[in-house]
Amino acid sequence: MVTPRRERNPMAPQTSFRRAAERYIAEGGREKYLLPIIDHFGSRTIGDIDQDPGAVEAAVKAIGPHLTPSSAQTTIINPISVILNFAFDRGRRRGSGKKPPRWLTPDEAERLIEAASHPQRIGLRDPQLWTLQKILFMLGTGAAPGEVITVEAGALDRTTGEWNLPGIPSMVRPRKILPPRRTIDALDIPFKGQAFLSPNGQPYVVRHKGGGQMAEAFGQVCQAAGLEKEVTPAVCRTTWAVWFYAQVPDLDLLVTAGGWAGPRSPKPLTRLAPTGLNQWLYEKGWDFRDSAAAQQSEIAPFANRPAP
Repeated sequence: MVTPRRERNPMAPQTSFRRAAERYIAEGGREKYLLPIIDHFGSRTIGDIDQDPGAVEAAVKAIGPHLTPSSAQTTIINPISVILNFAFDRGRRRGSGKKPPRWLTPDEAERLIEAASHPQRIGLRDPQLWTLQKILFMLGTGAAPGEVITVEAGALDRTTGEWNLPGIPSMVRPRKILPPRRTIDALDIPFKGQAFLSPNGQPYVVRHKGGGQMAEAFGQVCQAAGLEKEVTPAVCRTTWAVWFYAQVPDLDLLVTAGGWAGPRSPKPLTRLAPTGLNQWLYEKGWDFRDSAAAQQSEIAPFANRPAP
């Protein structure tokens, strides 16, 4: 489905999903797959749907409980996202010629994590759950795939939980980063050698001017989660940036924590978070406030803070 081009004019959160969909169709959007979704949401407001992290999953269960994950993605999940992006004007801009950066929504991230948590179900030989650990590490730190396969176990400060990420020459700057608890609790890092191993438990072979070492296992997990081939390990870094900024809306801190040379690259990512994303992250164990504090001061990690 392609979002029709229009002048910037976001709809009010009180607009019904039915009205948003009708306007989308009236402005040239495709009606295919939308009718059962319109019937499902009816007069429910786009603001309410956008803030409810379980709305999409509930729609899939109600409309297509018999569908495969891939079919549900195509016929239900993607169309819902298209309508919400259209309504809140989060899609492509007139004349930009570029798609919005790909990142993982809450439902997509949970499906990816679930698939990686049970490799035997999808035919992936990964008894130590290395693929899961790498996914959670990238989502929690914004580490680039090239950093993940080269970072050494000694880069982890086992007292504070902070990592000294090595960076990638001319691409990503070295930096310290403190992951959220959900990442910390999932990791089982050896005491020497590479911090993250391949699914068969062997160290990665670093290729000169080459990559893709994680692609096969990651792609298998994505397919099981119903995600398209466009979702690569690098999308986890993009997702981290969207999530981090949703909780810590400070572009300078995002640039520092992500290892960017300046704000130009991550700035487009700061406009992608839907309303309510920060609260969903807190509820799922993704709290980036301590990560931000570690960038700013000597505040002890994992301070006991009240939920927002």
